[in-house]
Amino acid sequence: MNKQFLLAALWLSPLGLYAHKANGIGAVTWKNEAPIERMIRGIDEDKTHQRFTLSGYVKDRNGEPLINATIYDLTTRQGTMTNAYGHFSLTLGEGRHEIRCSYVGYKTLIETIDLSANQNHDIILQNEAQLDEVVVTTDLNSPLLKTQTGKHSLSQKDIKTEYALMSSPDVIKTLQRTSGVADGMELASGLYVHGGNGDENLFLLDGTPLYHTNHALGLFSSFNADVVKNVDFYKSGFPARYGGRLSSVIDVRTADGDLYHTHGSYRIGLLDGAFHIEGTLSERGKTSYNFGLRRSWMDLLTRPAFAIMNHKSNDEDKLSMSYFFHDLNFKLTNIFNERSRMSLSVYSGEDRLDSKDEWHSNNSSGYNDVDIYVNRFHWGNFNVALDWNYQFSPKLFC
Repeated sequence: MNKQFLLAALWLSPLGLYAHKANGIGAVTWKNEAPIERMIRGIDEDKTHQRFTLSGYVKDRNGEPLINATIYDLTTRQGTMTNAYGHFSLTLGEGRHEIRCSYVGYKTLIETIDLSANQNHDIILQNEAQLDEVVVTTDLNSPLLKTQTGKHSLSQKDIKTEYALMSSPDVIKTLQRTSGVADGMELASGLYVHGGNGDENLFLLDGTPLYHTNHALGLFSSFNADVVKNVDFYKSGFPARYGGRLSSVIDVRTADGDLYHTHGSYRIGLLDGAFHIEGTLSERGKTSYNFGLRRSWMDLLTRPAFAIMNHKSNDEDKLSMSYFFHDLNFKLTNIFNERSRMSLSVYSGEDRLDSKDEWHSNNSSGYNDVDIYVNRFHWGNFNVALDWNYQFSPKLFC
């Protein structure tokens, strides 16, 4: 047996092959077929191993979708987060999986799911009423854990507890407290991000642009905190789907409304008041509404003040002025099935400034001349958005 044939025999022997030399010619025969059979069986097992997609919505007990909720598979250590509509999609291997769903302020839920086909499964989380001990280990929304940089998310609770001007929660003034943002003039709702101008910010309300974003020369913002569900603030590196601005993007989403109960609230501030109601229009929990109205009563203060001032003054010039603003939000949501839903969002915001100047004078003929100058100014927004979501496949959500 020459040297080349010996090397071939040493290389083939671990595979169960037997090399020999007969009549001066090298030959290879099977000694044991078990290793080859095991290799073929392993290839067949890899071909039969399939992956399926688990998708659905994460909601609270009132049926409100939860944004940025975390879904994590304890078996394979894979996870994802819900999008702006509360929808998630996670592709896993066939078999039994322990799915953990968590959201800040809600009880963590762990469910065992046997995945043998593409499955649509909604997750309902319950409120966390009491916490004996809180241990903060990490922030799942931290920019350090994401590829998306410069994003800051605020919930309704954050907006109502961060900043309030004259007992009125304010979205823009809450954003002014983040790093890299300047407010400009004191108490105004200006937003200057990383040295940019105030007109370089893109404001979106349920996906539609909003151009007049403040009232009373910037004293109040145009967003009613009672109907806002989530605010995504991109101050650098915002996604390509947002265009037309240079400095930042403020994406404001309003709540869909309670699918199972009807309840409301009211708020009385120093310069404005608000009324909010939400509930269901269907016994089966398919249709919900959310209505919010905010109005200032500065005109109720300025009109009596000018009337008293004109009555006590002997001047021939009589001046009266009134100003007020209002914000009206209405959202109607209907769930056709587990794959399809549609929502109609309406916003109306207006500022109105009225002034009247009366000048009384006596001419040489003995007649009393009265000159009246009336000025009426009004400006604002009127937005209507119709949004339809459909899940075409477990991996395609539009």
